[in-house]
Parts: sequence; C-alpha cells; structure tokens
Amino acid sequence: MAGSPMKHATLAALRSRASAELGADASVLDFACSYIANGGRISGLAKELGVSRPFLSGILNNLSDDASERLEAARSESASALVDEAAQIADDAEPTPASVAKAGLQVKTRHWMAERFAPDKFGAKQPNIQIVNAGTLMLEALRQPVDTLRLAAADSADAA
Repeated sequence: MAGSPMKHATLAALRSRASAELGADASVLDFACSYIANGGRISGLAKELGVSRPFLSGILNNLSDDASERLEAARSESASALVDEAAQIADDAEPTPASVAKAGLQVKTRHWMAERFAPDKFGAKQPNIQIVNAGTLMLEALRQPVDTLRLAAADSADAA
C-alpha cells in the first residue's frame, strides 16, 4: 500500500467528503452509495476527484465484500433521481430549436439509464403474447390419438 499514493489520496478525499456530508461515522462506501443513489455517476465523482473512472471504480468495488452489490443497489435507486432530473431538464428547456433538441437528448439519455438501472420500475412492459402458427396446430392435431379425433368429428357432424 505504501506504493499507492494516488489511491491513498483518493481514499482520504472520499473519507473527508463522507464525514462532511453524511457524518463522522459514514464510510467511503456509504458516501459513494449515497452519491450514486442521488443521481450521481462514478464518472462524475472521478472527475471531481481528479482520477479516472476505472481507477475509482476499482477502489470502490474493492472496499468490502458486498461493495459491488451495494453500488448496484444504489444505481437501481438512482433511477428515480434520473427520471426527476429528466423532467426538470424538459421543464427548463428554452423554447428554441437547439435548446429543445439538446434537452430532448438529455431526457432520452436519462430515461434510457433509468430503464437499465431499474427495469422493473422504468422498463418498457412487454405484453405476454403467445403466437401459434398453423403448422404447430397441425402437428398437435396429428399427435392426438385417432379415437379422440373420431369422437371430435362425430360431435361436429351431430352439431351440423
């Protein structure tokens, strides 16, 4: 660890932010999960800290045995924040073609992210439709015992 000054500096900065924003007992992982759950992204936090996203992601995912699961849960929770942010962007867009186009792209991006982070909540619902073709029906009929088909034919003849 002595040979990782950048890692130590990053962890120190994260510890400082954790205690300042969440209280003295908050861990670096608590802070990262809170940051992400509130709509922040690891890339944004990395930029604020002056490190690369992969570097910060590696640090965060190795903080504890359940770090990856906690970060994923925070990402899922962030979907609501992203949808709120999208609505605010749409509401604040200037009525000019360029501003509307930019806001539209920002809104679509946030909705796409929300769908990926929380598909049960924000994903497109697909109807459960079963499609059966005539060939399948014919094969199923051929698999029926002959006696069953004779009874069905007799029933239809009596009905006519």
